Amino acid sequence: MAALAMAQIRGKDYDHVVVLGPSHRVTFRGIALADVDAFETPLGQLPLSRTLEEFAGRKLFVKANTAHEQEHCIEVELPFLQRALGKFTLSPLVFGEVDEQAVARELSTLVSANTLFIVSSDLSHYHDYDTATSLDRETIEAILRLDVPAVGAAEACGRSPLKALLHLAAWHKWQPQLLGYQNSGDTAGDRSKVVGYAAIALYD
Repeated sequence: MAALAMAQIRGKDYDHVVVLGPSHRVTFRGIALADVDAFETPLGQLPLSRTLEEFAGRKLFVKANTAHEQEHCIEVELPFLQRALGKFTLSPLVFGEVDEQAVARELSTLVSANTLFIVSSDLSHYHDYDTATSLDRETIEAILRLDVPAVGAAEACGRSPLKALLHLAAWHKWQPQLLGYQNSGDTAGDRSKVVGYAAIALYD
């Protein structure tokens, strides 16, 4: 599903990518910025955007490397982005407890034709195949409706960054499109406990 999403941006002229994801290991208030110059994958270094320095002094944002050090939700997206786009600057944002609408207002200043926003999240976790498919369908339909309260009640681990993105989508009149859905039972065989994944595009 990640590859399906990234295929949509291959060769595009995005020079700034903002990746939003939930904190899985550290509890904190606000949005965690990484106090480093670059992230590195086996495909090379990704310089962090200087825009983050502007955000560092704002109330909702904190510099907290501990929120990034063992966080997988952002790093799993990076090799796909490196293959699809090549060179770009990165703004990795890890969400703690936060007012998503207030975050969206801050992020709205970054919206431009050359900036790409990505939310990293799974859907439901460890239900049987049929239950997961039903729950995930509800979550996907809520995202396609830009229904912030319904997404907030969903099982998706990234519901907080999703809510922020949906506020942005509503304000900027972005149109949602479902690209694909699967869960781990479609690929790994075991359907007794699965995790759901979808690729959804929001476009101008």
